[in-house]
Amino acid sequence: MDEWTHFLHDASGNAVSRDSLVGPPKRLQWVGGPTWARSHEHLASVSALVSSAGRIFYIVDEGAIAAVTLPPSWFLVARDAFNGVTLWKRPIPAWEPHLREFRSGPPNLARRLVAVRDRVHVTLGYGVPLTALDAATGQTVRTFEGTEGTEEIILADGVLLVAVAKDVEKRIRAVEAESGKMLWQKQPQALAPLTLATSDGRVVYRDGPKVACVDLRTGAPRWESAPTPTTTRVAPWYAPTLVLYRDVVLLADGQKLTGLSAKTGQTLWSSEVWTGYNSPSDVLVAGGLVWTGKMTSAKDSGFGVGRDPLTGEIRKQTEATTSAQIGMAHHRCYRNKATERYLLLGRAGIEFLDVSSCQVQMHHWVRGTCQYGVMPANGLLYAPPHACACYLTAKLNGFNALASARVQGSPFTVQGERLERGGQTPVPKTENPTPRTDDWPTYRHDPARSGCSKAAVRPSLRRAWQADVGGKLSAVVVADGKVFVAAVDSHTVHALDAGSGRRVWRYTAGGRVDGPPTIARGLAVFGCADGWVYCLRAADGQLVWRFRAAPEERRI
Repeated sequence: MDEWTHFLHDASGNAVSRDSLVGPPKRLQWVGGPTWARSHEHLASVSALVSSAGRIFYIVDEGAIAAVTLPPSWFLVARDAFNGVTLWKRPIPAWEPHLREFRSGPPNLARRLVAVRDRVHVTLGYGVPLTALDAATGQTVRTFEGTEGTEEIILADGVLLVAVAKDVEKRIRAVEAESGKMLWQKQPQALAPLTLATSDGRVVYRDGPKVACVDLRTGAPRWESAPTPTTTRVAPWYAPTLVLYRDVVLLADGQKLTGLSAKTGQTLWSSEVWTGYNSPSDVLVAGGLVWTGKMTSAKDSGFGVGRDPLTGEIRKQTEATTSAQIGMAHHRCYRNKATERYLLLGRAGIEFLDVSSCQVQMHHWVRGTCQYGVMPANGLLYAPPHACACYLTAKLNGFNALASARVQGSPFTVQGERLERGGQTPVPKTENPTPRTDDWPTYRHDPARSGCSKAAVRPSLRRAWQADVGGKLSAVVVADGKVFVAAVDSHTVHALDAGSGRRVWRYTAGGRVDGPPTIARGLAVFGCADGWVYCLRAADGQLVWRFRAAPEERRI
């Protein structure tokens, strides 16, 4: 299982996860909102998405979907990564204009959000300083001085690297994440967007026609490359692609992929490369190979050339994947991602290209949001809300977290004893195991679910008592002079005196309890969403035993 802390996985720029649990979607983990994004013709409603420490964080426009001309409502939202529960939200007063033309970038917008462990680093607006938030609460921990105008953020080894723009000037500033201390700053002649990367103490970036490398802690120059091919194309969605992988710097620009030595900056090799459909070139290092391909239109052969990172020699090549282009005239409008096992391609929906066997598994129902795409992390595949109007006959809406097929036998199989005793709690003895005729001891009255009682009820009723239990309540049962009810979402069973409504006891289980207990022979028995069947003493709520009925330990 792996995290996804930056736009392109981590600070190296290689959009490849080490998560071996991510695979072709077979199960739905959770679904969240918003169900619909705001417009297919303007700025995407989701600008950024990252994950760390069991949480996901994203920047979203929750403005009205009735008319895109209505004002935007931007938020930074935190959710539990495994069940989708919203943890907190922070408003973003000013963001990229939401009426910006569709597919027009900016390409580095998703680089304004980074999450690592217990901190979230984000720009909560345009022109504002970089802010560090507590990942659990969303509260501001620190605002970094001198970072006004931050356009890009990466973090490695406790050092924040930010690309700061002021008028036409762009600077790189290195800041200690913990203290906020400024370590160094550089002013490149022409810093290219999306090319700032760091790994193994090196910081690499595209400066005009050259690539520069400096030391992470000091900013001291290490090398500068000779001029490399540069694009002459000017498009608002375009940016070069730079990946720092071990001892190689991979730069895609000007329809050329160049491999440079990360130690010296010397050119090692070059090859042809192609941009995506209204998105920068994909360069993915997965399974030890550099993967590229051509798949802008339906006629293109696909993404399936694997090269040696040091030499550029082709080690693997897949057959054409044009069969995946069902219902689509072009690739989807975002960059592809990968894991060490699969390339996650977007020709029609999502196609899983196995980097070992070169076999392709297609899933036409899943698509990412324009300009961002999808995120593989936490053993799941996250597909944010989209407004995609391409290939309408097959798509999921909303925010979807998808899981691959179950692994049989592990790692969730229950080990050891499944029956647990409740300490020294004795089992109550009753001389009358048959319920009284005026009791209602189980849901729907009896095992036959008759819903019928022999108890006499007066035609004129008045309130005898009222008790405030709180929360969403289940149906009630009545036995042994008590009323039993479950507070569903607070995981609690309550026992009240049937004559007065006074609380006699309450018991909190390990998950949701969506029904009342069954009362028999002085015991209260109920099932719980944590996989256990609980047996309590009806008189005082003490645990007699609990039994793991679920065959596996699985929670979200």
